[in-house]
Amino acid sequence: MNAQQTAGTPRQIAENKYKVARGNLLMMIALTLLNIVLLFTGSNTMMLFSATVPYYAAILGWASEDQVFLTVNLVIAGICLLAYLLCWIFSKKHYGWMIAALVMFIMDTLALVGIYLMIEDFSGIMDLLIHAWVLYYLFLGVTNGRKLKQLPEEVVEAETVAPMEDSTPFDGQTLS
Repeated sequence: MNAQQTAGTPRQIAENKYKVARGNLLMMIALTLLNIVLLFTGSNTMMLFSATVPYYAAILGWASEDQVFLTVNLVIAGICLLAYLLCWIFSKKHYGWMIAALVMFIMDTLALVGIYLMIEDFSGIMDLLIHAWVLYYLFLGVTNGRKLKQLPEEVVEAETVAPMEDSTPFDGQTLS
């Protein structure tokens, strides 16, 4: 954690941590969408900072010869991404949406573990570590969202200007 994040009032610190968590959520959404686009453009590149369920739904649909199956899987991927996006949008005002994003990403992580266990391939340790990173920041968002709800609003006090000693109006003439 850098010095900027630790400086300030408890409310400012919690707000900064919450913003970082929301930023990580948005980055995960964007990179998941990018992964799906890269899949359909034939690229062999995959960003690890992404959700598993929408990506694998797109993979299953893309690998299928059936147009209906492809469409259904793309709808599933779209619904997942839309749900994450709604969590990001509405979490700006209500931290409960960050809880929903955390729960969804926990299920996504369990799906990732299930996939690796099912195919008996444990080479995706980096993917699991990145999922842990996202989970950490979503958890950080939830805890700081809760703190923000409990902390009192900060009141910005207006600066008072001291009155001048001579309060006679200036008439535009110079004194001699």
